[in-house]
Parts: sequence; structure tokens; C-alpha cells
Amino acid sequence: MSSATGMVTPGAPAATRPRVRWVLVTVGLLGALVLVALGVVALSTDDPAPRSDAPVEASVEDLRALAQRVDHPVYWAGSVPGKRFELTETRDGKVFIRYLPSGATVADRRPDFLTVATYPYRRAYAVTKASATRPGMVSRPAPAGGIAVWRASRPASVYLAFPGTDLLMEIFSPADGQSQRLVLDGEVGPIA
Repeated sequence: MSSATGMVTPGAPAATRPRVRWVLVTVGLLGALVLVALGVVALSTDDPAPRSDAPVEASVEDLRALAQRVDHPVYWAGSVPGKRFELTETRDGKVFIRYLPSGATVADRRPDFLTVATYPYRRAYAVTKASATRPGMVSRPAPAGGIAVWRASRPASVYLAFPGTDLLMEIFSPADGQSQRLVLDGEVGPIA
């Protein structure tokens, strides 16, 4: 018989103990098989270049290949003489292109470099336009019907969105006015 705790008591029939052991072993094996199957699915991918959060040095050709591979445009500020590209593509589809001067290494943590980020963002234009009306925000029309918005207290980052897209771009530069100039002069655009 069983006790109130569900344990087999010493007087229980001998057939009950092996059945309990068999159920536990079966459940354990099925659980292990499920975990192995999930691991195989997680490791298999059709993407020839899986996304990772690790920055890598990239060439113009690498950036163009990325723009062809992902399912949305990727924005940049073009080639800049004397700068190398650092590319970070996150698992959730964000793309960061940093412009590194000579002497700077990939994954340098300093926020000292021009960066153009492309974020998948639902209703990016409507949200960006609405944020422009908040106190402390500055907005300007951008080329191609876009809108550029930044905080007056933090002008180093400019947010850029275009009608009909689900992309938000952030252009960051520590140099005074460079973010605004790049955006408003139309120098930020999709990689072609």
C-alpha cells in the first residue's frame, strides 16, 4: 500500500516498486530527448552568417553583403576617409556601424566614434513624429520626407525615420553638430 505522502510502504506489493521506477526512468528519458531535440533545432540555421552581438571589423563589401542578406535596409553615412568600419548585428535585428579612426580597436568601449544604428521599430515614423512634440525635443524635416528628432539637452544623438517604414535610425557623434549635419544634409542613407 501507499502512505499519505505517496511513497511506497514496506508492505506494498513488489510489483508496485518497479512500476514507479519504470515511470520515473521513462519520464527522465523523454525529458532528455526533448532537450536534445531543442538543442539540435537551436543549432541548425539556414542563415549562412548567424547574427551575434559581437562587433567585427567590416569592409564596404561586407556592409553591402549585409544589406543584401537582411530583410530591411541598413543605413550608414557612407565611406569616411581615414575611418574603418566596425559592424555589430544583434540577434533582434539591430545593426550598428561605427566609424573607427586609426588606433581605435574593434569593441573599443569609448563612446567617441560616429555611429549609425538601424533599429527595426514598428510605426517608427509616427512614433518619431509624436516624440517631436514633447518638451525639450527639436525636430527638422529630413531629406526624402523623413523627420529628424533629438533632445536639445543631448544633441549628440539624432533619430531619423521615414514614412512607410518600420525602421528607426540613430546617428550618434561626439563632435558638435555632426549628427545633425549628416542627417539634414542627406548623407545618411541605405547601403546600396
